[in-house]
Amino acid sequence: MEQLEQGIIAASLRLTLRRLREADGDAVFQYRQLSEVALFQSWTPKNPNEVAEHALLMASNNICQPDMWEQIVLVNACEQVIGDLAVCIDSKTEKLAELGIALAPAFQRKGLATEAINTICDWLFQHKDLHRISVSIDPRNTASLNLFARVGFRQEARHRQSCFFKGEWCDDIVMAILQSEWQENRNH
Repeated sequence: MEQLEQGIIAASLRLTLRRLREADGDAVFQYRQLSEVALFQSWTPKNPNEVAEHALLMASNNICQPDMWEQIVLVNACEQVIGDLAVCIDSKTEKLAELGIALAPAFQRKGLATEAINTICDWLFQHKDLHRISVSIDPRNTASLNLFARVGFRQEARHRQSCFFKGEWCDDIVMAILQSEWQENRNH
């Protein structure tokens, strides 16, 4: 209970996953405004205050409030915010969620994104009793496609030019995993 009071959701070997805090504004803004990070992200904050305001809004709700995007920061052993996960649970059944991830370039290609996705999926399936988690990925974002395939998500659909994103029509790949598939993968 004490961890939840501090906003800590889960921890892995190298990461702590916790709610975004007002004080995280500068750190999150620094990597999210980089072109290589912002390229495929729908949320590119205009300044650190926008991040802080989002943290305040989330703090007034339960963790992973249905139909509200929750930003969960990834904190390393040096207490640095190195990335974030976005989670939105559908309010109709509260059994479906969409997930996204952003990681500062200096911390990419070190297995940290894989560790973060495994940790948040374990937590969501266990503590939120979800049935299914999905992701929506631009097919040009091969790093994300490979990441989610590596942790067991499967491609369900490719919607042709279904998203008008950053001034152009883009394809959208939907990948997902069911709780039963996640458990089976984790047991092997």
